[in-house]
Amino acid sequence: LVLSGQAFRATDSTHGRYVWTFDSQEVEIDSGRYETRETLLWDLAGQPGYRLIHQLHLNEIAVALVLFDARSETDPFTGVRYWDRALRQAWLLQGDSALPMKKFLVSARADRGRIGVSSERIQSLLRDLNLDGYFETSAKEGWGIESLARAIREAIVWEAFPKVSSSELFQNIKAFLLTQKKTGRLLSITDDLYHEFLKARKAPIETEELRAHFDTCLGLMESRGLIMHLNFGNLVLLQPELLDIYASALVNAARDEPDGMGSIFEEDAREGRFRMPEDERIKDKERERLLL
Repeated sequence: LVLSGQAFRATDSTHGRYVWTFDSQEVEIDSGRYETRETLLWDLAGQPGYRLIHQLHLNEIAVALVLFDARSETDPFTGVRYWDRALRQAWLLQGDSALPMKKFLVSARADRGRIGVSSERIQSLLRDLNLDGYFETSAKEGWGIESLARAIREAIVWEAFPKVSSSELFQNIKAFLLTQKKTGRLLSITDDLYHEFLKARKAPIETEELRAHFDTCLGLMESRGLIMHLNFGNLVLLQPELLDIYASALVNAARDEPDGMGSIFEEDAREGRFRMPEDERIKDKERERLLL
């Protein structure tokens, strides 16, 4: 929250995937032409039941922040090694299309007391895993946040990223879709979204090309993980992180199955008969069933 420019507030341990806007800048690249450089911060849960799902989202990473609990009485670096392996594997799988990636080790909650591991162990880990830096932070007190944010900005090699040319129209469509997401809207038929865009303030006059531009923008928003086309009903899921929450709950339900088979009945999965926090469930049972 603090890295994305919001005020600190105490939160429960998160299980889902959250995408925040970390930074957005306009840079003049030549006379009269500008480039919008937008950085998204993906907040992934680290609990074992959620790692399986969240490690599927490690493509096209410019900077990875690997957090650890320095006060763990066992091995504080277990999660660090896990995520380093997952990052390496995802980077290798991308082959020639892999982007330059920096990895920073981050100790959070520095206001809670002295770091419980020696600086020698931390430096040894940086060398062993070929990490690019180490930061001690406290979101509550603001310690180390600015230096970490500055390191993130400086680490991104913008010239290596593919560029997408867009017009003011494209930006208007994108702003409309982001507004729909912020309202908490869950599902929508593509045609409904398009017609609602036509009714929006400052909406353009409908032309033959407008629908094609709208669909292209939907595709680019999907490639960034902000929405998802479902493969039935011409539906768009405006909160795709909900899929991670439900999939992770299913993984936990299968793992905790009493007979030790690591499975769950399909009917139970379809009907939502598995344990997960109530505040993370979709309240509308029909929409929940549709998503499942």
